[in-house]
Amino acid sequence: MRQKKYEGKKLISFIFIMNIVLEIIILLFCIKTYQFTYKKITGIVIKKDLLLVIVDKKERKLLYDNKKIYLEDKYITYKIEEDKGKILKKSNKNYYELIISAKISNSLKANDSINISIEDKKISMIKLLQKLKEGDNHT
Repeated sequence: MRQKKYEGKKLISFIFIMNIVLEIIILLFCIKTYQFTYKKITGIVIKKDLLLVIVDKKERKLLYDNKKIYLEDKYITYKIEEDKGKILKKSNKNYYELIISAKISNSLKANDSINISIEDKKISMIKLLQKLKEGDNHT
């Protein structure tokens, strides 16, 4: 059976319109969806369930503002037990010593160094993709 010229144009028009609709949906998804960026902080285990961290002013504020840290592949709630205040000034930057209590695994012993991650800020997916694109241009 032969296809008429107008029948082929309907199929192309339908595919074109569906492609535009799909692109608009993806764009709206990227604008409306947010991801958190994380700040990595190094800490030292003092004793069971106590961590010592030395942070700058911005990281200290993040620790006070948040309730959970990402440690050992899971979110853990924490509490700031003690803030020893400013302990060091280096390159016009103040550093603070905090003692944090958090439920950590028994495999970590005193004086072990660990990396914790804390939510820094929300960023839209579109901005995240733009940053990734900019990063590719610099390499």
